[in-house]
Amino acid sequence: MTTSGELFTRVMSIDAGQSTGVAIIDYPNNGPMQVVHLDQFVGSLSPTVEELLWLNFSYQPGVIAAERFDLRPGNKFLADLTTVEVNGTLKYLWGDDNIVWQTPAQAKTLVNDMILKRLDLWVTGKQFGQPDADDVRDALRHNIRYAVQELKHRPTIEEGWPKPAEEED
Repeated sequence: MTTSGELFTRVMSIDAGQSTGVAIIDYPNNGPMQVVHLDQFVGSLSPTVEELLWLNFSYQPGVIAAERFDLRPGNKFLADLTTVEVNGTLKYLWGDDNIVWQTPAQAKTLVNDMILKRLDLWVTGKQFGQPDADDVRDALRHNIRYAVQELKHRPTIEEGWPKPAEEED
């Protein structure tokens, strides 16, 4: 994609579930990231998938990164399987090979709360009319992880993980 002659990669990340978080960010080859769209919404399968399809059509991301749901044996709670339904539908619509799947641990380990704050990406539920912003923050984590691990986006790395002053010389 290009914007005013500059090449960039647009990443749409999704943390699907009963509450779904979405982050769409542009990563210019020669500049800082630009947040294009953030949202968190509650809905059943059909409205959620319709919203994700509309976002994909409207923003035309080059990459889709999504949280993979893994049901772990031995869980002591009844898991909500909405994520599985949404992810299955997305696989059907977009193809499994067209989605970069990440585990929650992969995203949260690399992109913790401090990193989101350094990148000025800390959001609250109030901004989205929700009790919390956990899902959009998790979508942001998946987006940033992709930018760091796959794109090796220097401006994001330098802002989120600055070198200590003594190492800069």
